[in-house]
Amino acid sequence: MAAWLGIGVGALLVVAGAIILILLLTNKPATNNPVNPNPPVNPNPPGGGAGPADTLRDYYQRLGNHDYAGAVTLLTPAAAAQTTAAVLQQDVEQREAETGARFQSVDVSNVNEQGDTATATATVHITNGTTVNPIQFTLKKINGKWLIDSSQ
Repeated sequence: MAAWLGIGVGALLVVAGAIILILLLTNKPATNNPVNPNPPVNPNPPGGGAGPADTLRDYYQRLGNHDYAGAVTLLTPAAAAQTTAAVLQQDVEQREAETGARFQSVDVSNVNEQGDTATATATVHITNGTTVNPIQFTLKKINGKWLIDSSQ
């Protein structure tokens, strides 16, 4: 039992690290960035999207808009327990200061839904002309909404 608990905690830490890495490679204001720098505030963000690809696009849109609290709402409770909006913001701001990188767009492919679980690949494009290697996500459907559970 303890071994399984250790594996579960280790997996969640890997997920949190991957999400933070993604965030660290994103988000610096750019004058020609098509992402709205001042998104309208929605007190009840819908989250979850109609499908897994919609959730991933929404997640990256929120990151591009510096809506860290909104991004966290697109994580499963297990994934959200490993990070907070404040931690995401701090990590992103530190990476921005170091690299000047900013999220530009995301392509979602290889979506495979099986019941209430799905996998999808997200390729993230950064304004400094780089592309983050494709990231494999696992999403889970909770209360009818697709939420990000882990990434590799």
